[in-house]
Amino acid sequence: MYRVFETIKVHQHRVFNLSYHVERMKKTAAFLSFRLPSLNHLEEQILNLHNGNLQKARILYNEKGVTIELQNYSPRHITQFISIKDDTIHYPFKFTDRQQFTLPTHLNLPSNEPLFIKNDQFTDSGYANIVFLKNNIWVTPENPLLLGTKRQYYLDHHHIQLADISLNNYSQFTHIGLINAMLDLGDCVLPISTIQTPQ
Repeated sequence: MYRVFETIKVHQHRVFNLSYHVERMKKTAAFLSFRLPSLNHLEEQILNLHNGNLQKARILYNEKGVTIELQNYSPRHITQFISIKDDTIHYPFKFTDRQQFTLPTHLNLPSNEPLFIKNDQFTDSGYANIVFLKNNIWVTPENPLLLGTKRQYYLDHHHIQLADISLNNYSQFTHIGLINAMLDLGDCVLPISTIQTPQ
């Protein structure tokens, strides 16, 4: 059984940000104390399964090997963020067990996305890192649940900055956006008013 996985964007016979994903896989294996299988031919293996469309490659791995699954990708249409306060939530690596990210049944609609607040600080959404916009500057929380590969890419290239974003100051921003392996900066952006904060 696979405990961890990686999601990689594949489009027009190109694998995106592969070095960032491989680096996280190495850190994950070290954290879980298992020997990572060889990834020397990972890009070739992914492209052999690719059909040219925008696809999401799901890489499941453990000490015994790697399984690669590809599927066509289309982004969700999100209209509202549902804030969830949880001071115990913990997700340092991409574990296949993601039950903690499920919204309560009465709020679990395709257009609703959970937004997790830990110790009064905004962290991540249910499937992406978050960014906030103010005066044409994008910032991202200093302490996300997961150190995302796209987040790290944008930090390395100075497209986003780190910031302390809390329940006390988030309203100073004009927009919130999502970034992950499949979502670039600007792909999913909504007004800050779409955040439903805890009562």
